[in-house]
Amino acid sequence: NNNESGVEVAKLQHEMKSMKEMLILSKLQQPVASERIVATSYLNEVNAPDEDVLKALIQTMNTDKNSNVRMAAMNALAKFRNEEMVSDALVESLSIQTDPIIQISLINMLVNMNETRAVDKMKQIIDDNSTNESVRKLAEEGILTLI
Repeated sequence: NNNESGVEVAKLQHEMKSMKEMLILSKLQQPVASERIVATSYLNEVNAPDEDVLKALIQTMNTDKNSNVRMAAMNALAKFRNEEMVSDALVESLSIQTDPIIQISLINMLVNMNETRAVDKMKQIIDDNSTNESVRKLAEEGILTLI
């Protein structure tokens, strides 16, 4: 009957989501950077990831030693920028990232999100003498857009 098959499909979908999330979490632990990047791409297939997956991606975005992996994690998280935990993490990450390419992507993302909480972090970037000149200019433009 239809009701039973609907329940079965729902169970299978839930199991698939759980398996994908487990895969993401395990691949983020891999020593090879390309494997960690692949892990972030699996997030595209998950509509509402659980908190552990988001936390693992946030940690990867902020601490992975490979800037390509950090960028991939940030881009995967962008899909869930309406989640409070993710928007908070993206704003916070601005004061953590030092790679100019990631800083530029993050500033653009936060400006597109109209995230006014990022203004103070952008001021810190501007005041930091070690900031790349292109990043500094973009942060200045970003502040003007947001205020």
